Amino acid sequence: MSDHAIIVIGASAGGVEAVRELLANIPPDIGSAIFVVIHTSPDGPGLLPDLLNRVSKSPVITAVDNGPLLPGRVYVPPLDRHLIVDRDVVRVQRGPTENNHRPSIDPLFRSAAKAYGPRVIGVVLTGFLDDGAAGLAVIKRFGGSAVVQDPEEALARSMPEAAIAAAHPDFVVRLAEMPEILLRLSETSRSNVLPFAPPEKAERTGTPSAYVCPECKGTLWEVYDGEALRFHCRVGHNFSAESMMRSHDTAVERALWEALRALDERADLTRRLAKKAKERNHAIAEVRFRQKTEFAKQNAEVLRRVLLNGDESQMPVTHDPKLETGTE
Repeated sequence: MSDHAIIVIGASAGGVEAVRELLANIPPDIGSAIFVVIHTSPDGPGLLPDLLNRVSKSPVITAVDNGPLLPGRVYVPPLDRHLIVDRDVVRVQRGPTENNHRPSIDPLFRSAAKAYGPRVIGVVLTGFLDDGAAGLAVIKRFGGSAVVQDPEEALARSMPEAAIAAAHPDFVVRLAEMPEILLRLSETSRSNVLPFAPPEKAERTGTPSAYVCPECKGTLWEVYDGEALRFHCRVGHNFSAESMMRSHDTAVERALWEALRALDERADLTRRLAKKAKERNHAIAEVRFRQKTEFAKQNAEVLRRVLLNGDESQMPVTHDPKLETGTE
């Protein structure tokens, strides 16, 4: 196995600019393989390698599955694929989303830590939520080094702050200070040429959770990577605490919109039934259907206000007790 260090970098909001600044100042003779994951849309134009190559002193290439891991290269994933580090091999996998992203930072960090241990240098830059925090904790647990951008400088400070809380990094610095630190850490890592054997039971099953996976509805397990809580399901979806909350927010909103649609449909149906009852001179049925229509419209209006204005102080009731005992 070659003796170069592995540098893994993760970023999200504001990440393209931050990574460009960093790569522009990392000397080409650093002798490390560098892996970069920035949250991107699966439908994006795929211009990241071109944008980074314009400033990087080392060639930036789009990783291919089972391609060789070479020092002095900067690897980025293709669209909608996770970037994985294996022993002397680069892997590109579709795989389940993690933290609602593909590519996600945590899979890169975890795989690098398990393949190269103390030779890994993890870097978390600007971004929202907390992708990368759990992965950086794994890097630290396997003997690697952790560097985090100063949250005061970051465009989005959530990811740096989460990484600091979860991994207790070796350095929290501004971008301008990082190249020198990475060069020094890389030289230190190259001196560690002993084969690395991952600790036994590197994969943590965790404890069963009371929640289900927002993606596939399967059972979730709770795992702590350092102080970072992570949820994972049987098929491989992974969620940090923040991304789990975001997923549940999305699921709740989706359910509320479905409920609003159902209430609108119910109001329309009962209105038509009331009209039919009137045409047939069924006065009692007509009154009952009109009551149901008014009740559905009122609940729909409350729910519409919640969704459009974000006002959760009032939620519609699920049933009208007065209608439960009525007969047609």
